[in-house]
Amino acid sequence: SSHICFQIAPLIILLFFYASSSPVSYCILERDTTNFYVLEIETHFCRVVFLGTGIWFFWSIVLLSFLGILAAYTALLLVLGFLLCWEKNQLYLHWYHKILILIVMLFCSFFLWILLTYWKDRWFTIGLSLQVFAPYIHLGSISVMVLLSWPVAFYLIHLEGEARMRRFQITNIERERNKRCNMRTKLRALQVAIGLPFVLILLCLYVVPLGIYSPCVQEKDKLGPKPYFFGHRGAAMLGPENTMMSFEKAVENGAHGLESDVQISLDKVAFLMHDYDLRRTTNILDIMPNASHTHSSFFYWDFLSTLNAGKWFSDSWVRHISWVQNPAFTLS
Repeated sequence: SSHICFQIAPLIILLFFYASSSPVSYCILERDTTNFYVLEIETHFCRVVFLGTGIWFFWSIVLLSFLGILAAYTALLLVLGFLLCWEKNQLYLHWYHKILILIVMLFCSFFLWILLTYWKDRWFTIGLSLQVFAPYIHLGSISVMVLLSWPVAFYLIHLEGEARMRRFQITNIERERNKRCNMRTKLRALQVAIGLPFVLILLCLYVVPLGIYSPCVQEKDKLGPKPYFFGHRGAAMLGPENTMMSFEKAVENGAHGLESDVQISLDKVAFLMHDYDLRRTTNILDIMPNASHTHSSFFYWDFLSTLNAGKWFSDSWVRHISWVQNPAFTLS
């Protein structure tokens, strides 16, 4: 049981540090049946390490990779142990596996202590995630139990057949000798130990929907107010991003606000640009291909203002329409 607990521990730590791998995480939390508010979590693991060490690196990626390896390692040992028990072989764990499991236990205990001490707000996201994904978890659990029902049923039938065979083959002498420790009693107990929990879990899964509350599954009259939408770089699907056309399209479609990315040119003129370079959203490859990989802030505004920021968008839509409607369609 302790091995199973520490098999789950790396997965819990993975969940927490995945949530902290972005600078700002937003969690929509339920206030009552109609109102929701946004809790901003600004704890960034990489930033915390940087403040402590002065070295900036994506430590969260390293930690996620390491925890993933630990989770895979312990899961493999768990599966191997289950298969050995299934084949009725004696469990034997090599000494270096014991040392590694001890290291995993200490490592997980240390990080769980850190999470309990410094990231208390993160525990709230687990309950929220369970509320959001409860219907999907329930359907997935039902599917898993249905798939497991066949091997469990066959194994119970096998135990029943073995118990009946032993009952007919046993002699009077063996009956007296095995009176205190009857093999058939062990087989019956094994049937109960396997079948009863399986049936109880299945019944609980069938009753769980009566107590599930998910903010994603509600009646129409109980829904909260519609959220406000912000146009990221404008309406990027209706017009070239970060252009007046894109912003106007976003406002026409009811956007509450606009969000864009501002960069500074070499002569200190602010302009809107999201990418690192100008290749995707301008025609710089046609004008100055050798400088296409240069950061956009290393150009003067006089040059930037001459670039075509909409041709790429129209060309992509023409290619899409010509492929969908008529492969031979072209524009002159």
